[in-house]
Amino acid sequence: MLCALLTAGWSVATLGEAVAIGSGPPSELISGRSDSTISLCSTAKRRGYVPERDVCSDALTADVDGDGRLDLVLLYARPITGAGASLKAYPETLKVVRAVGGTIQARLRPTTPAPGIVAVGKVNERPGDELFVYTNWSSSGPQVLVYSFLAGTLVDSGATLNFGGDSADRSGFSCVQKPAPEIIQRDYSLIGPTIYGRWRLTTYTYVWDGATLHLGKHETTIHHGFPHGNAIRPGPGCGSLAGFG
Repeated sequence: MLCALLTAGWSVATLGEAVAIGSGPPSELISGRSDSTISLCSTAKRRGYVPERDVCSDALTADVDGDGRLDLVLLYARPITGAGASLKAYPETLKVVRAVGGTIQARLRPTTPAPGIVAVGKVNERPGDELFVYTNWSSSGPQVLVYSFLAGTLVDSGATLNFGGDSADRSGFSCVQKPAPEIIQRDYSLIGPTIYGRWRLTTYTYVWDGATLHLGKHETTIHHGFPHGNAIRPGPGCGSLAGFG
């Protein structure tokens, strides 16, 4: 079923470059976000991957399980109900429809706006791509959770990353492979006297242990000048998707 879905003429993209899909097997697809997420979500729902009452908010392809073939990645939940103080969001489901057959999924906490995927990339020494999912928005940006394939399940890395910013706080992260796979989180807090003055920069280094991220070290320094825009995004090496890198 997945093979038919992915080879039915839909398009996928890597960093915004759309590539038309012909009749090749899943292993020949190019990983990335669907060129038409709405169409891919609609087709996934018709094929039963998304419950009828739920709304699919994101869809793309990636080799999540590391078998060399592209899997279908979906985010969906029940529609948000109410408004104002009575607004209610529902838990989001992150589902991977594996090319080899079967599905795996993880349950995300309710949040508004709905979660989305900001990056997909092979960022450690394990097979397969990691999924960077934003959730829990605040005035300075969202938090990001990292999900990996492990023993037939989707698991959370255990670390919470951040990106975005406002006039006083800015943050972002990047992924490095050498000398060892790590994720570097950088948080900037304004000291002043203006945004072009001094910022307190706290750097957190997370080290991979299998599918788990452990805090290796953190240090605080002084940064002079307004943090560059690239400093508040999912950075180099993480496989940032178009619109987030």
